[in-house]
Amino acid sequence: MHRDMLLLEANRCSSQAEPDAWRESFNCERPHAALANAVPADVYRKSERKYSCNLRFKYRGMLERKVTKVGSVCLDQKRQVFLSTSLREHTVGLLPRDSGDAFSVYLYEVFLGEYHSDIAKFISDEELALHPEAGAPPP
Repeated sequence: MHRDMLLLEANRCSSQAEPDAWRESFNCERPHAALANAVPADVYRKSERKYSCNLRFKYRGMLERKVTKVGSVCLDQKRQVFLSTSLREHTVGLLPRDSGDAFSVYLYEVFLGEYHSDIAKFISDEELALHPEAGAPPP
């Protein structure tokens, strides 16, 4: 991560405007030594290869659920759980916890957090780090 992006991360921008402005400056205004002091926008060219999204990750030992357009998954016929709109259209893995009333949620091999049915809430990995009593990722 670029050092100046760390400042945006530390401030946890409340809007998308600051990261958008940073991206515009990074790609269109700031020269890059690795690009012979050109800006990325000047040297970018569209790939001739077509992207194939036929890649399929296998969640071994987990329940697979596709995230809806509104950012939620169906645990079963009765329970719809909101995770995040940034995950829409992705498939996530749900690993049942020992207690049976919680699931660890993964995007590929990345632990995202836990869903606890007793409180009907998804708790992100960041929240778990701040409040470890809420739960923990499996070993």
